[in-house]
Amino acid sequence: MNWAVCKNTWRACASSKVRMILLAVCFMAPILERTIQICSTNEFPTDVLSDTNPAVYMALIWCSGVIGNQVSDGTLPLLFSRPVSTVQYVTSKWFAVGSAAALTCLAQSLAELLIALCDYPFMIDPVSAATRVFVRTLISFGVAAFFTLLSSLVSGLKDLGVYFLLVILQTIMAGLAQIKADSVPYPFWKAVVQAVIPSSRAGSDILSGLLRPSIDIELMMSAATAVWSTIFFYIAAVTGCVALAVFVLNRKELPYSVD
Repeated sequence: MNWAVCKNTWRACASSKVRMILLAVCFMAPILERTIQICSTNEFPTDVLSDTNPAVYMALIWCSGVIGNQVSDGTLPLLFSRPVSTVQYVTSKWFAVGSAAALTCLAQSLAELLIALCDYPFMIDPVSAATRVFVRTLISFGVAAFFTLLSSLVSGLKDLGVYFLLVILQTIMAGLAQIKADSVPYPFWKAVVQAVIPSSRAGSDILSGLLRPSIDIELMMSAATAVWSTIFFYIAAVTGCVALAVFVLNRKELPYSVD
């Protein structure tokens, strides 16, 4: 871990006005939604903090171009000319954007809780609230790891485009996995569907685990037998993405000129 790289990453992200505006919008949108819901309906939103999408949005804003921006402006080779190893650089970048996204999600979650506690303190389950905040933190670091890998492969903000293409692919594969072979009238196409469904389901699960890595905490608390598989997949996804990013940068020819 190199704290100078972390600080430079935080400074570079904070200096982008577009990034900060998007961050403010994503931060305030759920808070305003909760406030309007409570004030207009006088009902407590039972799904408070259950939505994990804000964690993904925060991570997308913080993590896009985490390495690719330095590849585009030609400053990455200059950085490696200093006593900073590739492992230190990649892990520092991952930790910087992951922790920034996690802290932003934590602040957002606390704001949502404070709004709910003003009128309905008896409706808050502390264990459930803490669990959901922890899940958002896991997603933040998981998405940061995947973006670290994507950003090592492409320059600039192209990692954001690759991510959305993978989201579309995962959605298509999930849709294909829902097709029932019995509903297909022709024997040939029925056989094709039967062959495609298992691979589509497996591909959709793998992509889903990479696009938003997390651990099913509720499954863990229920002491189910499949708990260890979700923990293993999360750790493997995060460490695998970071390790692959190190491998890519070690073998990448880094130009000094701007793209």
